[in-house]
Parts: sequence; C-alpha cells; structure tokens
Amino acid sequence: VKLRSSSQRGARREGLTVRSRPYYVDQRAEDRKDRLVTSALRAPPLFHDLPLTLEAFALAPARAGGSDRVGRRVLIKTTVPLASLPLLPTGDRWVEGRVALRGEVLDKEAKQVCAFDHELPLRIPREEVAISRLIYETGCVLEPGAYTLSMIAMDPVTLEIGARLAPLLVLKPDTSAGAYLSEFYLWTREPGTVLVTSGLGTIGVGDSVMTRGLVPRPERRMDGRQDAALSFVLCLPRGGGPQVGSPLRVTRTLLGQGGASVAEFQDLLIGEDPDAETGCYQVSTTIPAGTLGDGVYTFSVGVNGATLKHSISRNVALAVD
Repeated sequence: VKLRSSSQRGARREGLTVRSRPYYVDQRAEDRKDRLVTSALRAPPLFHDLPLTLEAFALAPARAGGSDRVGRRVLIKTTVPLASLPLLPTGDRWVEGRVALRGEVLDKEAKQVCAFDHELPLRIPREEVAISRLIYETGCVLEPGAYTLSMIAMDPVTLEIGARLAPLLVLKPDTSAGAYLSEFYLWTREPGTVLVTSGLGTIGVGDSVMTRGLVPRPERRMDGRQDAALSFVLCLPRGGGPQVGSPLRVTRTLLGQGGASVAEFQDLLIGEDPDAETGCYQVSTTIPAGTLGDGVYTFSVGVNGATLKHSISRNVALAVD
C-alpha cells in the first residue's frame, strides 16, 4: 500500500509501504472441542445438529454446599433421539456408539453453581429395534432461587452438537405445617428408551444403564398401557419422626368421576427413622399397566401421626389416555 506524497503547510507526507504475510493458528483437537463446547453452552440456540429436550425435577430437601442452608435435590433429564447418533454394528448382537453430555447451572449473577461432564458408551442389543430414545439423568443440590440451565449433547467423533437452554426455578420447601409434602411426580416405564444415569450420587441415586426404566414426566399424564408410579417425598422436622408403638400412617386413595373411589391402597405404616441426611421418606405408589381406563382421576393422600402438629393431606390430578 503506497500513500501519495503531498504538501500541507510546508510539511511533506512521506510514502508508506505495508507488507503482509498469511498465517494461521493450528489448535489442538482438544482445544477446538473445548472452544466448541463453550460456545454451545453460552449460545445454545445456534447449535441444533442433535435434537434434544431438557427437563428438571425438584426432589427432596438437602443441605446445600455442606452449609446449614436448605436446598433441593434436583434431577435433570435430557432426551436425545437415537437416530441422530452414529451407532455401528458390533458382531451379530450389538450396536455401539458414544455420546458426550455436558451442562451447567448458572445463578442470577451468571456464576456457575453446578456442572456436568459425562461421555457415555452406548451398547444396545440389535433385537431392541423399538428403542428410539436415549434418556440421560444427572443432578445436583441447589438452594431455592432462579437459575439458568444449559445442556449439550455431542457426537465425540463428528463434533455435531445439539444444545438447549432453559430457566430453572427451585422453590423453598414449605414446612409451615411442621412437615413437608413435596410435589407429586409421575414416573412411567418407557419401553422405547435407553436410560443412563450418571453423576446422581449427589442426590442419593446410584448410576445405572437400563432399557425400559421408569423415568419422571413433566406432567401427570400417562398411557394406560404403561407401568407407572406416583411418587412424593415426606419430610419431618427434627425430632418429629415416629415413636415406638406410634408409627406414621399414610393413606392413599384413587378417586374417579364424582369422587367415587376406584382404587384403595393398603395403609402405609412408617415406623423407621427417615433418611439421616435429608430427614425425609420417599413414598411411591405403583400403578400396574392396564389398571386404569381413559379419564381424569384424583389421587388423594393423607398423613397422620402422634408426632405431627397437624395431619397433612393433598389431592392431585392424574390423566390417563
């Protein structure tokens, strides 16, 4: 590049020559992958090579970060269609592949409070032709508040990425009655899935790989041909556990149209101490496949005990298609 010389007020501008040389930075494969992952976590809407859905479920109260502050055990569920992942035949019996899942939870100040990083091997029997989805579950303990949850699924070979961003609201447990009865979640057995749980030790669940496992649903709506379970958590104040000869009694009834009882479950008598860490009991009610016809039902629960300040009751709706 040359600039024409010119005179201005007696001053002479000298010419200037600029030379350039092409170059590039050759980053390591791991560095390129990390930069790609960071970009996907920060801007999920730009990455949609792999479709995925993202859901979260607040479970039992727990101590947050080893402090006295009460948080919640949060289960995070990611669903990825298997058709979007490269699965290769191995012998006559299996198809195999890998998927990397990474995510993070940010608080209101954009500070990372929880992170996930798992690369999962997939090995599926070839005869399981009906399997169409991978469900990945992980979790962490969060204090009550508003968060942002982002999760990515990546093919480690092609580096194709799908990402999702979702708000996450963790509510404070209401213990005004001296005890706490959590949300009621519906878990259904999904025959078309591979369920992989990893990193769930922080919320008291072991890691596993299984087909046709029970998974939580964001709404209480089920197919009547599915095995299902309604689950909730009962937490007691310190010293409020059952006494010898005076157990807690949990009653459960399923009501149909007009409030008529269509199913009654045997009363659950709880005489043992609650979980030492959370002070809670996990109560699950199984609904076998084919038990209920189409319609909307009411699941009614009552908890009574000599050590409770007041009896506790709650009714929730259950839809069956």
